Amino acid sequence: MTALALMLNKDKDDIGQDRISIMVVEDNEYMLDILVNSLKRLGFTRIQKAKNGKEAVEYLKLTSRGFSAAVEPIDIVISDFIMSPVSGVHLLQWLRDDKQSPSRFMPFIMLSGAADRVNVEASRDHGVNDFMAKPFSVENIYKVLQRIIDAPRQFVTTQTYFGPDRRRSKAGPPKGQERRKEG
Repeated sequence: MTALALMLNKDKDDIGQDRISIMVVEDNEYMLDILVNSLKRLGFTRIQKAKNGKEAVEYLKLTSRGFSAAVEPIDIVISDFIMSPVSGVHLLQWLRDDKQSPSRFMPFIMLSGAADRVNVEASRDHGVNDFMAKPFSVENIYKVLQRIIDAPRQFVTTQTYFGPDRRRSKAGPPKGQERRKEG
């Protein structure tokens, strides 16, 4: 179902829009408005805005302390990659690694107009759940959110990585020649 069809008939593809709280972190006010309005058109009503990674960290710290009903816990973060003073990748690193983080397992979607290999790999290596290039469509936002909600990836931890399993499919080992060393 397309995003437009979803907007016209919200009951058919309900992914829990009314129960999910999303934080949108974007330093460009125009892009922030586009993202928030796109989420609202998809039926999401619990949306928090932050103008940069620093503002997001401050808010998320409050949610981990359980301050008051005015500070709503966040379920998913959608963040721009390039921001100042705290970038999206540094926000992601804080969320995954810091003791003050409200949840190391919180789904995180990175957005960037500079969706080159280096930025995508940096995001992946810090534990991003998904990466979306700008410009984006409302339908693409919906598909990514649906994938994160309906089919979350298991988290893994190693000496150098904590985040969702990078493998998206369960195809098993590649067919053909064995690549692992024996012994």
